[in-house]
Amino acid sequence: LEKTTNFSGGAVTTASALALGFTKTTEEAERLVRAAADLSAATGMDLDSSVQALGQSLQGVSGSLARTLPQMRNLTEEQLKAGEAVRYVEERFRGSALQATQNLGGEITRLKNGFAAFAGEIGEQLAPYIRGLVSLLNQALDYVRNLDPVVRNTAIGVALFAAAIGPVAVAVGGFV
Repeated sequence: LEKTTNFSGGAVTTASALALGFTKTTEEAERLVRAAADLSAATGMDLDSSVQALGQSLQGVSGSLARTLPQMRNLTEEQLKAGEAVRYVEERFRGSALQATQNLGGEITRLKNGFAAFAGEIGEQLAPYIRGLVSLLNQALDYVRNLDPVVRNTAIGVALFAAAIGPVAVAVGGFV
């Protein structure tokens, strides 16, 4: 779904987990999320709210869904529990999530989501190295904290001198 709509992988995963709480099977949860994605694209509701509204309809409650789609008030509790609200959304809004990707804004959103997913993958690969670097920096910080105050102040003075001499050397080099 994240490859064909403007919803990020994280949003789809969260919505899928939420949908599983309202349905009996993975297939029913996937159907609910697809319908919710189309509902969100058509109405501007966020994906989780759409899943929540459709999920509640499967429990016989039309509340938040009826505020968005007043015609849901005409369905009985039995019809809602039988999935009539989900069927209505599927029929009425089918393809809305895909259609939302067919313009410049949608394409940019999908590109942004793709970059975010890629950055997450890179982050996972770099995590062990970053953890090692952080551990090394913490060890160095502990070492400096435990230095004799005279040695520590001397080291700080040398570091400040080195930091100051760089720009001075560049400035002098520019005059020569």
